[in-house]
Amino acid sequence: MKKNSTWFTLIELLISITIFIMMTVMVYANYALYQNITKVKLSLKEVSQNIHKARNMAINWYDKNKVNQSVWIYFDLNDNNTIKFYSFDYDKQVNLDLEHLIEEKKLQDYVTLNKIWDKNNLMIYFSSIYWKPTLYYFDNWEKVEINDDEIKFEISFKNALYYPLKRDLKYFKNTNVVDY
Repeated sequence: MKKNSTWFTLIELLISITIFIMMTVMVYANYALYQNITKVKLSLKEVSQNIHKARNMAINWYDKNKVNQSVWIYFDLNDNNTIKFYSFDYDKQVNLDLEHLIEEKKLQDYVTLNKIWDKNNLMIYFSSIYWKPTLYYFDNWEKVEINDDEIKFEISFKNALYYPLKRDLKYFKNTNVVDY
């Protein structure tokens, strides 16, 4: 009389473990990709929201104890994960120092600004008096005004080369619209 064995053989066990590992790797790879795409999308929204936040801070006077506080939002490729807000009196000279720094925002982990209007930096000036922003970049520490209406930001996950891990954001100065 033969007994029916309910145990797995070694071969069956190895095949089962291999199939389980392959399925786990396939699911994790897709999850990681979508997680990184979401980081890029969140960073696009953060840049957009911060531009609007700087404008609203200038319109509403950031410091209620002072009159006519204008706000600058500063993007720099050398410090590509940080967006900085500066506040100045309307008629003062701009100095990028800690005294005038009011807030710093970070982009998502591993997400970088790769390009800003073919320059290394960009400052958007929101006057507390006029609604229209002014755009500048620094060339050898000299402030140069940008007359273009459209500024393009390129944002990517770990310097990816292709969509969807690399996305563009456009800021239109005359209408204060951000498109991504």
